[in-house]
Amino acid sequence: VAANAAVEAKSKQRLRNTPHTTLSDKPLAKNLQKRCDNPYHHVATAAEACHYVHTYCPQSSGIFNYQALPYCALGGSPAIAVTVLIVWLVALCIWLGMAADLFLCPCLTVMSKMCKMSENVAGLTFLAFGNGAPDIFSQIAASIASPHGAEMALGEMLGSS
Repeated sequence: VAANAAVEAKSKQRLRNTPHTTLSDKPLAKNLQKRCDNPYHHVATAAEACHYVHTYCPQSSGIFNYQALPYCALGGSPAIAVTVLIVWLVALCIWLGMAADLFLCPCLTVMSKMCKMSENVAGLTFLAFGNGAPDIFSQIAASIASPHGAEMALGEMLGSS
């Protein structure tokens, strides 16, 4: 516990001595905060880098704090972190494909039989509807939301084409 306190005290001292904190004499410096960037620009050791990431790179949402992964969980090894993140990306793509195969394709088959269309034509038709649905709903929301919403909706419709 005493070793962790010493590491935190050292990292706080280093953070105070970084070039980013010398902005206090600038007019808007009180409103500026440190950016979440490479911790090794500000600190020297892996423990200090982990403390920096937890202090200045808070997790706002999601399962993992992807910024903290290479600096805290993997001991500061970016090569291992990149490998882990690539494996995670591949797993997410596989899971997305499995979900589409298990849930979307059977629905498309039923809808194509109900409409008496071939599966290929139904796939293209419903793909077009699914692709255009967000644009339609954003145009409706823009039209309702403000007095000049119709102009915004028209501009969004012409701009997205």
